[in-house]
Amino acid sequence: MSCVIDFQWIIFSLFVFFVINHRNNIIYMINKNIVSYHF
Repeated sequence: MSCVIDFQWIIFSLFVFFVINHRNNIIYMINKNIVSYHF
């Protein structure tokens, strides 16, 4: 039982780590799309 919980926490932390690392890239892409759309 605790193995399953640990595994879920590992997946969750990897996902959070990925999102935090790529947040700047995602924001950059969104801003680029907005700028190119308006201008």
